[in-house]
Amino acid sequence: MTSSPVRNLRRTHTRWKARAADLARRLSESKRRYAALANESRHQTEALARLDEVRSMIGRENTVDMILRVATESIAGTFGYPSVSIYLLEDGALVLMHGIGHTPPAARILSHSLPLGHVANTGEPLMITDTRMWPERLDLGPGVASVISAPLRVGGQVAGVVHIESSQPDALGTDDLSWLLTLSDHLGKAVERTRLRGDLQRTVRETLTLNRMMSVIASAKDTRESLQTICADLADAFGVPQVLCALLNADRSAQTVVAEYRDADGPSVIGTVIPVRGNLLTQDLIARRQPVALSNLPMNPHPGSSSRRKGNAVGRVSLLAVPVLIHDQVIGMIGLSSAESHVFTPDDIALAQRLSTTIGQILTNLRLHAAIRQELTEFLDTTRHEIRAPVHRVIGAVEQLLDTPLSEEQRAYVKTIQTNGEATLTMMNKIFDLAKIEPGAP
Repeated sequence: MTSSPVRNLRRTHTRWKARAADLARRLSESKRRYAALANESRHQTEALARLDEVRSMIGRENTVDMILRVATESIAGTFGYPSVSIYLLEDGALVLMHGIGHTPPAARILSHSLPLGHVANTGEPLMITDTRMWPERLDLGPGVASVISAPLRVGGQVAGVVHIESSQPDALGTDDLSWLLTLSDHLGKAVERTRLRGDLQRTVRETLTLNRMMSVIASAKDTRESLQTICADLADAFGVPQVLCALLNADRSAQTVVAEYRDADGPSVIGTVIPVRGNLLTQDLIARRQPVALSNLPMNPHPGSSSRRKGNAVGRVSLLAVPVLIHDQVIGMIGLSSAESHVFTPDDIALAQRLSTTIGQILTNLRLHAAIRQELTEFLDTTRHEIRAPVHRVIGAVEQLLDTPLSEEQRAYVKTIQTNGEATLTMMNKIFDLAKIEPGAP
């Protein structure tokens, strides 16, 4: 028969073999997870590389304003047209963007006017070789004898009108119409590409900002430090010199500035209390829970401020106020401001609204982290007391027992109890101290 030590050794070997197999399985799973993460990271890197390649290709294009200006000048210069103008549709009216030659009758032309409004409405070109023979009233400047208007299509939709004029009857004909239609098509595609570039830039800006904020969510431990980082990220994303974060107090009667970013010297506004009563901007944010953009507002400087010393009685400021929401309730605001001329576009406002949700998630994460940390501290303190007290009593009883008459054998046993009890107490203290160290702390 197999001896007991051999059987024990075999059982121990079997247990270790099973444990090794389990560790190997877990290691294999970890490798698979790592490979999946690495693959995802590689895909993200490749996507960013492709995005950078697209940005590089379209980066050679100019802004829409420059495209329209160069188009106006090149059409007039290359084809010798005495009057060229380009209009874009805005809020139901044609707005003159650039023009050369004859002064147009108005910078803004209603969509029902002829010939420009007719072309914008129908999407069909219009050629009038002799305006004197045209039966309807034409909204043209004095001395215009022949005109051609071609629709400017961007993304398949009429976005404006390209217009040429001449003071000579029959000076413009079908060849000019063909040329203008071709030029208008190329111009529309250039504008579309440039707008696509702007969309990609906004997408990249939003993605980068959201990624930075998500990293804050993942590692957030301190509210003020996290909000300081968010303020700096927002200042970079929106190109403004100052960003602040204010949170409502418990009774929602005032906000206190808890974080800020500013790229110029000046006094800090952290700790400033902003009453809600009488503050229309804050009241509007709380009521509507939507961003509010105000551009180039007059701002009276404080006495002794630098703007007054320089002789400027009234300065200007542009603001974008973003509500911070938790469970659809406003708990504060993020304010972006610039003392220089700055217009917050609808895309900026939409981005700010999306970011406000992320900021709310960050604050929710911070509050949850603080609550869990507090509960853990209270649990450890309670557990430390409940476990240490009995051990202290055992050690105390042993010390009293050592003061009584004992035989050598009894004293040796009691000493063993005392030594092990003190070692147990020391080990428990170390365990509780380690449990209080937060994950990631040095």
